[in-house]
Amino acid sequence: MTGIPVTIKEATSNPHQGGGQGGQGQGGGQGQGGQEQGGGQGQGGDQTVGVTKPGIGTFSADGKTLTDEDGNVYQVSDYLTEGDLLENLAFADEKSGGKYRITKLNKKSGKIKGGNVEYVAPYDKSTTKINTLASIKIAGVTFKVTSIGKNCGKGCQMLKTVVVGKNVTKIGKNAFKGCAKLKKIQIKGKKLKKVGGGAFKGIAKKAVIKVPSAKLSKYKKLLKGKGQGKGVKIKK
Repeated sequence: MTGIPVTIKEATSNPHQGGGQGGQGQGGGQGQGGQEQGGGQGQGGDQTVGVTKPGIGTFSADGKTLTDEDGNVYQVSDYLTEGDLLENLAFADEKSGGKYRITKLNKKSGKIKGGNVEYVAPYDKSTTKINTLASIKIAGVTFKVTSIGKNCGKGCQMLKTVVVGKNVTKIGKNAFKGCAKLKKIQIKGKKLKKVGGGAFKGIAKKAVIKVPSAKLSKYKKLLKGKGQGKGVKIKK
């Protein structure tokens, strides 16, 4: 199993659809020829495309992969095992509300003991809040969330609040560009070292960025000129 790009393979059922598609093709006097092939209802139909959920993406027929509206493909975390975990693997995790990419694996005696991930995008673009947790647990392995990807908030027109977790060291270019309703940003950690250009371009004119008191002076310099308007306040 690999990260982006991933080819969605055929499967015969979709746990995200419920109710099953398999019963109509061979039963009900339809037979195995002719009409069974139509509309993806029989076992021989095209079932490579599953449920589409606005803001989230389209699930494969077996529910194991998710393709977002920009064509990026993620593995669904519920189906991942430790053996699937590879650097650059992209996965979607509904529980934590995010889509991620593995940036580092920590191994000991051939066993994965942990690692780092990048928060690529929210699980659902219609969300009003992004919360990049300190860490997430996938396939029994705990990963620190150490970065926020470029264009993370693309298309998040309803986003109002962002919480940057304590282990984040980098916020990517244009991360929250165009999030016009974004007015509350909290940076919880003291490890932030790099913020990409345009990261806060186009956020609410009177937004407030809250930072740890011990880092107020340093973070004011770090966040200067990242696209936010003059009315945006940075305070402890």
